[in-house]
Amino acid sequence: MFLTVIVLVEPSGAQTVVDPDAVKTALARHHLSGPIEHIRVRTSPGEVHIGVLSLTQTQADADAAASRLCRDTIEAEPGLRGWLLRAAPSDRLA
Repeated sequence: MFLTVIVLVEPSGAQTVVDPDAVKTALARHHLSGPIEHIRVRTSPGEVHIGVLSLTQTQADADAAASRLCRDTIEAEPGLRGWLLRAAPSDRLA
């Protein structure tokens, strides 16, 4: 099992605070199948921190699955459309 941490950043620089439960629900809507086992979401002004645990053979595969899920969610969810995705060190959710 591998941990991938992704941070969504609001492109405008605004300090919007997003409901973490709403983000987790949106991610769950777009996770139909695959290696992802668990998702944890924390938010701060202008950022959404997403921790994804995946059952994959490699960290690269886990990172790809998490990135794909986040990109699909950003594109489909009006409240996140336009946000930017960036990887983060795994300790960001600690």
